[in-house]
Order: sequence, then structure tokens, then C-alpha cells
Amino acid sequence: MVGNLLIVGTVFASHSLDSPMYVFLAYLSIMDAVYATSTSPKLIMDLLVDKKTISFTACMAQLFTAHLSGGAEVFLLVVMAFDRYVAICKPLHYLTIMNRKICILLLVIAWQVAIAAGCKTTTSAVMVNCLRQKTEDELMQINLKLKPSKVNLFEDPRESCPFLPTVVDGEFLPKSPEEILAEKNFKTVPYMVGINKLCVIKEYLGGAEDIVKNRDLFVDLIGDVLFALPSVIVARPYRYAGAPVYMYEFQYHPSFSSDLKPETVMGDHGDELFSVFGAPFTKGGASSEEINISKMMMKFWGNFARNGNPNEKTLPVWPEYNQKEGYLKIGTTTQAAHGLKDKEVAFWTKVWTKEAVENPLQEKN
Repeated sequence: MVGNLLIVGTVFASHSLDSPMYVFLAYLSIMDAVYATSTSPKLIMDLLVDKKTISFTACMAQLFTAHLSGGAEVFLLVVMAFDRYVAICKPLHYLTIMNRKICILLLVIAWQVAIAAGCKTTTSAVMVNCLRQKTEDELMQINLKLKPSKVNLFEDPRESCPFLPTVVDGEFLPKSPEEILAEKNFKTVPYMVGINKLCVIKEYLGGAEDIVKNRDLFVDLIGDVLFALPSVIVARPYRYAGAPVYMYEFQYHPSFSSDLKPETVMGDHGDELFSVFGAPFTKGGASSEEINISKMMMKFWGNFARNGNPNEKTLPVWPEYNQKEGYLKIGTTTQAAHGLKDKEVAFWTKVWTKEAVENPLQEKN
């Protein structure tokens, strides 16, 4: 345990040890430390007492932690082997291929595959032997369980990689989220979802020559793809299923937000949480405008938590996200609006539909 923690501390504290090999080594030490401590604390306690019992919940927690960390450890060893292969066989391209994005992706995949494989992970040898015994069909089923969305990391549509795959376990998620939403097979409880307005831009890279403007346009594009569009795409089928849906767009730059954020950023990801939890009251130095916005948002969120509806007589009217697609703009001027990101959703739907037609998914058994 001490050795693992020493390795982790050394790697993260030293700026000279930031290569992928040392990053993987640090995460391997973390996984090994978790694996080693999943059962040892209880074992040590049992040595000191006469009554040696354990609850079913605690026992299952130990088994889950040991299997998860042990499985992820084995797959991380495979990732480390790939890292050494690239370093030896393609030394001039090593830093380009094994960049930070690829390293994080490989770490995520290691954890996801460990969950989906279902092999015993008492030792690395047992895990490897289990995988070797699996047939091609079983390995294909593991891949289908992961339900990977694809991300292009190499500027080549033939080289797409799985990113943050969803594990369809048959119990908690009987099908993929897309299929569940399409079939309306879920509890229609009240649903609140919103986005933050990153910058005051309405078009994507529309031939602007200004470098700063192009930067802002690109930031808006990324914000739409990662946050805005998924929010709208999920809210619509939820609405079709008959559930009350309330959407918002947060358009305010908190005074105590990071000084590193550019002035063009009106509301960054998560900035509304400062107001929801009353940060203007606890941090001090906030303007009366900011305090009033925080009071309003706390009332909205409190009403929604109690009643499933954020509205009350003393607050601005928050329209339900129905067929008219009403939503609330929250900021210096809080008011109702319609059609949140409707043009952007239509644009990206057209792009994705065209891509699906030109590059149909072909599954090979």
C-alpha cells in the first residue's frame, strides 16, 4: 500500500514524469491499492474482535470492488503493452499517437471492459485465462454490451474509436438509452434539464476572418455538440411520453467564477449551480442583482423538488417544454422563450442523417 501511494505521489508531483508510461503506472498503482484494500481492512478488524461477521451488503461491496479494480488492472496492463509497442516500433510518432486524449480514452476503456467481461479477477492469470476461453460470439456480445458511441481521433472516418461506452447490463439498462426513449418505456416523472449560454454567437464558423471570432464560434460549436443538443434530443422523447419537462438556458456570468474564463463566456458549464446553492450569500462580494438571481433560482429548484413544477405566483412564468417547446432564459432579464437550439438541432440532425446514409453501420460476426 505504501509503495503504491509513493508511486502515485511521485508521478503526479513530478513534472518530468508526465509521459504516458508513468501516467499508466500511476493508475495501475491506484487500481492495485484499491484491489488490495477491498478486503484487508475488514480482515484486520476481524483479527481484533471475537465476533467475525459481515453483512450481505458489505460482502457484495467487497466483491464488486475487488472484481472491478482487478479486471481494470488486467486491461490496463494490455494498454501499457500497447504503449510500449508504439514507443518501440514508432518512436518518432510516439508523442503524436499517445497524446493525453488517447491516454484518457484507453483508461476509460480499461474500466468499461472490466465491467462488461464478467470474468473472475482474483489474479491476473485467472482473468487472462478467462478471456482466452471465450468464443468469438462471446467476445462480440461483450462489445454489444458496451454500446460504444464513436469519436474520430485520427481525422479518418475509418479510425473511429469507442468513447464513454454505455454498459447495457440487462437489469438497470435493459436496452440502450436511445431505444428506451424511442419506446417510451420509462417512468414519466417530472424532468428538468438546461444548458448554459457559452458565448453570444449564432452561427458556426461562417467564413469569419477574425481569429478571435473564429475561436468564439468554435467554442459555441463544441458547447452545442456536447451539452445543448443532447439536452434537447433527450427532452423531446421524454415530452412525447407524457412527462412534464422544464428546460432552461442560464445566461449569467457569476462574479466569483474563474478569472481565467474569457469575457465572452456568459455562463460556463455548471455555473448555475453557484446560484442554485446560494453561493452569493456564502462567498460575499456579490451584487444585489446576483443575489436576486440566486434567490429566484433557489425558489425555482425548491418548488420543482417539492411539486415537480418550478412555478409559483411570485416568480416569472416558466413554461412547460411541450409542443411549443417553451423554456426559460435565466439571467439579468429572466423571461420565457421558445425553440431552444431548434435551428442547431435541425442542422446537426441533417448532418448526422447524411453521415448515416453515406456510412451505414455494418456489423460483422
